[in-house]
Amino acid sequence: GKLKVKVRTKGIQGRRTKSIAVTTNDPARRNLRLQIIFHSQSPVEVLPQLVANLNGLSGDVIEQTLVLHRGDGQPLEITDAVSTRQGVSVTYEKVTEETAEPKARPAATQAGDWRLTVRLDDSSQERSESGTIKVSTNHPQRELLLIPLRVRVRPLLSFQPNRVHLRAM
Repeated sequence: GKLKVKVRTKGIQGRRTKSIAVTTNDPARRNLRLQIIFHSQSPVEVLPQLVANLNGLSGDVIEQTLVLHRGDGQPLEITDAVSTRQGVSVTYEKVTEETAEPKARPAATQAGDWRLTVRLDDSSQERSESGTIKVSTNHPQRELLLIPLRVRVRPLLSFQPNRVHLRAM
C-alpha cells in the first residue's frame, strides 16, 4: 500500500525529523514507527533560529544577533526592521566581504547576508513578555517577515521557594 504524509512547515526551517506511528494487519509487525527526515527551506531563513530571545539578568547588556538570507540564494534586501515591544531596539546591517564570518557559531555569515541585532534598551527592571520583530524585505513571498520575540529579565538574586513560613516551637 501507499502512505501519504503531510507536514505543516509554517514557522519552521532547517533539518527536521518527524515520526509516524502505523498500525498494520501484518501479524508479525502490528505496529511500525516510520521516521521522516527532511529539510524545510523558508523563503527568508533566520539563523540560528526563527525567534529572537532576549534573556538575561537585571543590569546586563541583553541582545541577540540573527543572520538573515534568502532561501533561494537570490540577494536579500532589508528596508526596515522594528519591534512591537517598547524598549527593544532593532538594527540591521548588510554583511560585506570584510565583515563576513564564515566560521562563526552559531550562525556563519557570508557577503550578502544581513545581521539583525535585537537589543533591550534598559534591563534594570525584571520583565517577561513577548512580541514580534517586523522586517521589511524584497522577497515577493515575505515582504513582511515576522520574527517572534521573547524577553525575559531575571533579578540578580532570587530565592526558591520565594516564601518561607517559620513556626514557633
